[in-house]
Amino acid sequence: MSDMNLPTAVFRTRRLTLTLAISALGLWLLLFGLYTNAETALTAGGAGGCGEFDEAVRLVKTGGTVLQMIGPKPTNNSIITRDMRISGGWIPTANCNQTNQKFTSTQAFIQYGFGYGAPEQKAILDSGGSVLRIEDPTSPSFPNVDKFVLDNLDLRTSGFPQYGSGVRGVLSDTGRGELYNIGFIDNEVDREGGGLYMTLDQQASLLIENSLFERNEAGEHGGALFMTLLGDSRLEIRDTLFDRNTTRDGGGGFELHVYDNAEVVFENVRFEGNRVTIINQDGGAGRIYLHDNGRVIIRNSVFDGNDLGGTGRGDALFVEMDGGELVLHNNQFINQSAGSGGGVSTVHIVSIGDQDAAVQMIGNHFADNDTEYTYRFLREGNGDLDTTVADQQVYLPALASNAATADFFSVNIISVTLNSDFAYEVYFDTNYETDNSNYHVHFFFDTVAPEDAGRPGSGPWKIYDGASPFTQYTFFDRPFGANAAERICALVANPDHSIRPNSGNCVKLP
Repeated sequence: MSDMNLPTAVFRTRRLTLTLAISALGLWLLLFGLYTNAETALTAGGAGGCGEFDEAVRLVKTGGTVLQMIGPKPTNNSIITRDMRISGGWIPTANCNQTNQKFTSTQAFIQYGFGYGAPEQKAILDSGGSVLRIEDPTSPSFPNVDKFVLDNLDLRTSGFPQYGSGVRGVLSDTGRGELYNIGFIDNEVDREGGGLYMTLDQQASLLIENSLFERNEAGEHGGALFMTLLGDSRLEIRDTLFDRNTTRDGGGGFELHVYDNAEVVFENVRFEGNRVTIINQDGGAGRIYLHDNGRVIIRNSVFDGNDLGGTGRGDALFVEMDGGELVLHNNQFINQSAGSGGGVSTVHIVSIGDQDAAVQMIGNHFADNDTEYTYRFLREGNGDLDTTVADQQVYLPALASNAATADFFSVNIISVTLNSDFAYEVYFDTNYETDNSNYHVHFFFDTVAPEDAGRPGSGPWKIYDGASPFTQYTFFDRPFGANAAERICALVANPDHSIRPNSGNCVKLP
């Protein structure tokens, strides 16, 4: 474990709230402050004479956005210590008239002359150490970050840090991080977490979505990712690929240490060709240590062609449990291998210590794995190990992340694209004929609570009764920043414009 790990309890000194009676002068000052913040919400960085990345991070307002141009740029050991969004994929078809130029909106940025190539094109950030650091736990004011967002970036190091080449850091006290379309590619660390190394504590959370961990290497554990979760924290990884990551001592793709009611969810993740290189080590794709009431859920995912260097345990997964719960639902485990001797098991689970542990394995498929056992349960401690195994495909998620829930009337967003006029083209279908005088659809961004997306009268939604695609929202309508819109949503509405709960879905915006 490294110096980045935190004790179980981390305390934050909260800002004091000062209540002011707003006079006419005070109101003027308030409006001036809001105007000033709006004027400096977006800060350019990168190619096109737009300035250095570390300066952009230093200058961007709290809650604002760094618009990073495509092309490599060093981060110069930047540390994120306040709320912000770092957004890549911008194209310098014009030049900034000064470094770290400020813009009021994404529309102003485009009108100035810049282009937008995401998600196909991303900005590249590099460093001789960890490319991005999240928080400084030695600071007297730690923790400072309530929310940070990274999107459309490739993170690559030219150095050999001990931990986390792409991202290294700590989130605590309900802090949240979101990573969208991030590439951790060809990184190497001396010890743990080839691409990402983080600790979450005190209800902190991290979401990784539509991202890539490819050809990362760790000298010890967690070829692509190493994380410790404490104090009711949460990690979600969705629609992501772990491809050909390696480590010496265990957890070819990832290693997790999960404590204190923390929860990890993998959804629609592919682990392919990850490898542990030293013989008699564990977890070709991943290694998990569960403690107390920690919980790990892996569902609708694929483990394909992961490898142990020799006769180890868990060609795909190794899980050690001192309490906690492991849930494996609707996964495929195919083509695992383990050197000349073959592995002991594809999935290897061992219970140690005095705490009771539970395992659910339902609807998983195993084929062509070079192991003695498909899955193996061992009880080496005094605690009970409760196992439930059903080989048939009997489990279905109650709510798929990209599909509408069951309702007599429903709408389902199929896909979203951004056209050359910067309009979102939202392709959808319904199970009824749309008619604005009767049932119809309300489209809205996920910054609007579903229950607020259809109150009678006008509101932050679009009423639509036409054919697919829906095109009434543009890129410039999307709220942008640390607390930006990430998805577009649709719900069926009644004739009086009140919405029908659970009648639609949300899909990630490009």
